[in-house]
Formats: sequence, C-alpha cells, structure tokens
Amino acid sequence: MRYALLFDRPVPLSGREGLETWIRGFVNEFLPGWSDRVRWQQVINSVEKRLPPALDHDGNGIAEYRIIRVVAVNNSSR
Repeated sequence: MRYALLFDRPVPLSGREGLETWIRGFVNEFLPGWSDRVRWQQVINSVEKRLPPALDHDGNGIAEYRIIRVVAVNNSSR
C-alpha cells in the first residue's frame, strides 16, 4: 500500500429534505433506478427514528461520517 488517508466529512442536514437528499446520494450509487416511493419512505423513516439525538427540533443537524482514501499498488507479479 502506498498510503491511506482518513478524514471527517460532516454534512449539514436541513430538515427532512436534507436528510433524504443525503441518503439518496448514497443509495442511488448502490441501487440505481430504485424509485419505489413506499420503499424510499420506509428507508427515510427508519433512519429518522435512529437520528433524533443528532437532529434539533426542526430536523436540522449534522451527518457525521468519515472517508478513507487508499492508494495501493499490486506487487503480486514480482
């Protein structure tokens, strides 16, 4: 491995729409074309139930997550 970089990436959430936009940004990458409104609502509701301590009474808050970037070289042919 050449190097690894770990850093915090806090994202402000502006109400329910901010949370939904943030979640859709991740899920769309893994589930392209997933457009079932009922399932989306279930996902958003499930996440909201787990986040109340992180959100204020208006639904605003910060989504705190970390990013790791790794640069590696495959030396298996040596």
